[in-house]
Amino acid sequence: MASLEVPSDFGWVVLIAAAMAVQVVMIGFSVPSVRSKVFTKKFFADNGFKHAPGGYPDMGNGKYSQKLSFEHWLALNNAMRAHYSYVEQVASAIFLEVASGLFYPRFAAAVGAAYVLGRALYALGYKSKGPGGRLIGALILDVAFVVLAGTAFYGSWNFAGGVEGFWAAFVAQQ
Repeated sequence: MASLEVPSDFGWVVLIAAAMAVQVVMIGFSVPSVRSKVFTKKFFADNGFKHAPGGYPDMGNGKYSQKLSFEHWLALNNAMRAHYSYVEQVASAIFLEVASGLFYPRFAAAVGAAYVLGRALYALGYKSKGPGGRLIGALILDVAFVVLAGTAFYGSWNFAGGVEGFWAAFVAQQ
């Protein structure tokens, strides 16, 4: 049976994984500032709604949002998509960072840092310029994500014994 030793440089991997976890929350913190600009007391008064601070529970496609101007609706939804896109991927990104880091800690930390940079550029671009503004960030984070996945699979495959390990574990026992 193979054993796995945590590499001494693994702390950098944990640091990057923690940065991802904090970054997704921080990007989420930027959404309320947009909400407060579009869901104002005047907006509610002009549309016959009782004031609901921040427009909650409307998530950009509800009763309140139907009354927003296109510009306000777009600003709100761009900010929320920048955050939700990260929420949709953060668990996978952190897992791949850690899995890759068990085998290639310095490389995984560097690629993970590129992912964090890409996510920052993605969010800033999306919020300021809409979907077209996310392109540079998306390219950086997507390449980093694929590289982390590849190194996690490659390291795991080798750790499990490659073809011989697969044969021994699944084929030879039948």
